[in-house]
This record gives sequence, structure tokens and C-alpha cells, in this order.
Amino acid sequence: MFKMIGWNKKSAERLVQTIITVILFALVFYMMFLVESIQGTARVVNYAGLVRGATQRMVKLEISGNNADAIIATLDGYIDGIKNGSEKLQLVRIEDEDFQDKMMLLSAEWRHLKAEVQYARVMGYKNTNLVVLSERYFRMCDDMVGTAEMYTQKRAQTIKMVEVAINIMILLLLAIIIRQYINSAGIMRRNKELNAQVFVDKHTQLPNKNRCEQLIKDAEFIAKPTGMFMFDLNNLKFINDSLGHEEGDKLIVNFSKLLRESIAAQYFVGRYGGDEFIAIIPQTSIDELTKIADNVHEAVAKYNDANAYLPISYAVGYALSTELEQPLMKNLLAEADKRMYINKQETKKLTAALEEDHSHHLNQMMNALEHGYSACYYCDYQNQTYRVMKNDGSLHLPAEGSYNDFLTAFINHVGGEDSPLADLREMFSLEYVNKHISSECSSYDIKFLDAANTYWLAHVMLVDIDRLGRLSHFILTFTDITHTRNMEYAATHDALTDLLNRYAGFMYIEQALAQKDADSYALMIIDIDNFKAINDTFGHSMGDAVIKELANAMRNFFSREAILIRYGGDEFLILAKVAQDEQALHSFMQRLVASMSDDVAKRYPEVLLTISVGVALVQHGLALQTLFNRADDALYHAKRKGKNTYNIYQAEEKS
Repeated sequence: MFKMIGWNKKSAERLVQTIITVILFALVFYMMFLVESIQGTARVVNYAGLVRGATQRMVKLEISGNNADAIIATLDGYIDGIKNGSEKLQLVRIEDEDFQDKMMLLSAEWRHLKAEVQYARVMGYKNTNLVVLSERYFRMCDDMVGTAEMYTQKRAQTIKMVEVAINIMILLLLAIIIRQYINSAGIMRRNKELNAQVFVDKHTQLPNKNRCEQLIKDAEFIAKPTGMFMFDLNNLKFINDSLGHEEGDKLIVNFSKLLRESIAAQYFVGRYGGDEFIAIIPQTSIDELTKIADNVHEAVAKYNDANAYLPISYAVGYALSTELEQPLMKNLLAEADKRMYINKQETKKLTAALEEDHSHHLNQMMNALEHGYSACYYCDYQNQTYRVMKNDGSLHLPAEGSYNDFLTAFINHVGGEDSPLADLREMFSLEYVNKHISSECSSYDIKFLDAANTYWLAHVMLVDIDRLGRLSHFILTFTDITHTRNMEYAATHDALTDLLNRYAGFMYIEQALAQKDADSYALMIIDIDNFKAINDTFGHSMGDAVIKELANAMRNFFSREAILIRYGGDEFLILAKVAQDEQALHSFMQRLVASMSDDVAKRYPEVLLTISVGVALVQHGLALQTLFNRADDALYHAKRKGKNTYNIYQAEEKS
């Protein structure tokens, strides 16, 4: 197959060489034709110039009264030869459309000029247009000469292009010939390079499996004590699955470097395939093999201390040829391989025991939490991975993998990338976690409501840090606190209007009054006018509906910062920011009274609802009870004014 591929390549080169040669000969013949053509064209240009000069002499003779028939006859021949070509004059026909169009016009003008000459002989040239016609004819001659010269220039440019093409073809032929010589001279050198590449692993630059097998296939008995190591990485699959094959390749390269640095340069170290490596130590002993194994162990331990984010775990087995009944290289490899797998199983048992102890430690940490979590995830910050420790099905996420994949699955589960909950991605990101937990502050909470109206408490807790003080692992738990939150909500909100009840409301008002900008607030008591009449006329169910609609109207009118409270029955208590300008404050209150009536009337037009409002402006240091009493007193005066109005507390009005 390789011979056939080589033959096809050589055949292609010969075909290209033949094509270039044919093109080169064609270009040479074409150039000869162009040269001959341009020579004929040059004669046309010369005769075109003669036509103009001879015509000038003819006109001068005729003006002077001398007959110029001989010149006219000569010009007839010139003009016809220039237009159509002439063997006698050795003129070629110029196959240029623009030139032929100008010659056609020139021939017609020449006939016109000859007729004018005959007329001038009879009438005298002063009584004719001979001079005018001759000048126009001269200009047409100039134009014709310019066109012929332009055609000649185009032919000359074509010759230059053909010349360039010929040079390119010659260079290509030379390049092919030189390449053939270079190829012939370099075949042996390339073969040597290819042979070297066949036995080198491109990732680690160690001898590859082909080279390893070449040594192992030696069928002769090993004469001197020879040792062989078999190394195998334990965590490559996990790294590939969780962090990607690029990180796995880094792990292989780093381990190969450690092996090469730990084992003397005169000994063979090769990549046997995948995550397996072998080392061959001639003229050695068990003590020396043990020492080499310890060197590798120390180098890996030192590496892992500095690279906790991508640690190396490996199994090793080694054997000495003097231990074998048949000291062959393949038997030595088999014995080292068997011992390596024994070491791998022991490592797995040890790892499992350590993981069990670690899981017990983690469970103790989680059991210390005051809330019962439904899902728990153990996260590796430096490797950016996670695994599930507990999941009762509330959050349907993969059992393990990349932390970024976990975030994507989590956001999609709670609401999707297009929902406002996508903002949670930042709060659960590794960067945010690293910024907000440390040995000084070991945990923080995040509360959120998902798309299914489930209220969650997420708890982020530090597990450990590395020897450099960097975050290493943390725990992420999720607790469904919907029921607890609903109970808290019911205890602080009015069941009918969903506004704050009086007990929770007073607590919120106390907190607001403690703020620095409290003086910009006002406390308002709103009372429905003649509410008993509404109940008596339309029934208590309509009365409840009116109260609920009035609460909705308040939400729409006041800003989100306002504290809205159902104080009891048909009374409401509101703490809201108001304008400090007196005129603006009165305008605000007028809109409030009108808006409440209008909004309820839109839903229940049969009920003529009006309200009365008492207002007390907050003053620094004023107790809440005093503020409430002032607002209540202002409400009393609003009622006395005839209702459907408001009153702002004034000290002189106090009854």
C-alpha cells in the first residue's frame, strides 16, 4: 500500500512537470505571435502618422491652386491598407473594435474631404469648407493614431504578462527539479527521524509502548540480575470524567516527569500505554529496587503537597529476574504487573477506609446543624468537583461531576436560566464561596423561593483548608423550609388582606422609626366611613370583599417601602414617606382619599365607599404611642369635618 501511495505521488509530480512544460512551450509560441503582431501594429501606427502628414500637404497644394491627385491616390491606398491590411504595404489588419470604428469614421470623412477638394477646384477654396473639414479630419487622424498606439500598448502589456508567466513556469520547473534532488538526498534523513518518532510517546517524550515491547520481546534469558517496575495511576479515570481529558493528560505528563527525575538517567523508563509506565533496572538488587520505589514515593508526596488541586495516586509493583524460574523479560514484566495489582487492591482498601472515616467526620459536622437538611453535597473547591452525600429527591441533580455542571443543573431545576433565580448562580459560585467562608467565618445561609413555590434554606459550610490556608472543601446543604415560613407568615400577616397584622406591624414601625431618615415619614390611620351600613346593606361577605379591595388599592398607591397594617376591623395603619413641603403634602393626601374611593368603585360600583384619614408627622424622639395617639386624634377631627377627607395633626386642634 505504501509503495502504491509513493508511486501515485511520483506520478503526480511527473504529470505536473509535463503540464508545466506544455504550458511553457505554448506561452513561448504565443509570445512569438505577439511579437510579430506588434511589429505589424507598429507599421500601422507609422502609416497612420504618414496619412496625417500627407493630407496636410495635399490640402496646402489645393489651397495654393496646385493639383494633388497623386497624393490623393497614395492616401487612398494608405487609408485602405491601415483599415483592412495590405501585403503591398506590409500592413496587418488590427482586430480592435474601437480602432476599426474610428477607421470607418475616418474613411467616411476622407471621402467627404475629397469631394470638398473637387468643389474647391471649381468654386475656389475660400467659398468652401475645405479648411474646416481638413482640420476636423486632422483631429480624427490624431484620434486614430492614439487608438492604434493604445492597441500597441495593450499588446506590449500582454507580452510582459506572457513573459512573467514564462518566467514563473521556468521557476516552477526549476523548483520541481530542485525538490526532486532534495527529496532524494533527504530520504535517509527522514527515515531516521521517522524511526525515532515511532518509539517516542508524543505526550511524555518517554519511549512509547512500541519501544517497551521491543525490549520485552527479547527471548534470551536474562544473564545478570535485572529489575522491572510497573506503575499505574489510580485516579486518572476520575480526573478525566470530572475535569476533562486535558487535565488527565496533565496528570500523566506530571507523573512521567516525576518518574524520570526519581530514576537515574541511565535506566530505561517508558510509557507502556494509557496510565501505565515501566522501568528497567539492569545489574541491580532488591535493596536498590526498594530504594528507587521510595524515591518515587517521596517525589510524588512532595508534588501532592504543592499541587493539592490535582494530586497523583498510583500503584506500583516491582520484581527481580533472579526470583524467576525462567528469567525472561516477558516473565519479569508479568511478575511486576501482578505485584502492581496487589498493591492497587491494597491502596483501594486503604482509600475506602479513609473515605469511610472522612464521611463519618462529615456526618458529624452536618448533624451539628440545627435544621434537618434534605440534600447535601460535598464540594472540592480546588478540583472544582462535587459528589452527593444525601439526596431525598427534592433536587434532581447528578450524583457527581464538575461543580460548574452542578450549578447549571441546579439553576435549571429551581427556575431556569431565563428566570430571576438565575442570579443565584453568583451566590453559589466557587468565587463567592471562597470569598465568604474561611477559618474565621465558617458558614453562611442563602434563602430563596424556587419556581415551584418551595422556600429553601441553603447552608454553605467550610470543611477544611490546605496547608497554604486556601479553601479546599466545603459542604452545601438544602432544607425545605416552606412549612416553617408559612407558619411565620401566618403569624405576622392578616388572613383577609395579606397585610401585616397589628402585632408584627408595630414591630416594623418601631424599627423604621429608629432609622436616621425617620423624620421624613408620617403615620396614617385610615378608617372606612359608615362601614356598618355597608355590612347591613350588602352583607358581611361584601364588607370583607371591600376591605380586601381597599388593601389592594393601598398597595398600588404607596411605594414598596411603606409599611401597611390592618389594625383591626375597618381600620388600617400606614407608615410612609411623605413630602415635607406643606402644599405637596396636602396634594398627596387629597390624591390618597380620592384614589381609594375610585379604586374600590371600579370593582364594586354599587358600594359608595369613602375613607377618613388621620395623619401625624414623625418627629425625632417621639414615642410610637404618642405618634399613634396624634394620628388617632387627627382621624377624629377628619370624621367631625364630615368624613371623606383627611386631617393632619395640629397641637391646637387637640380636644
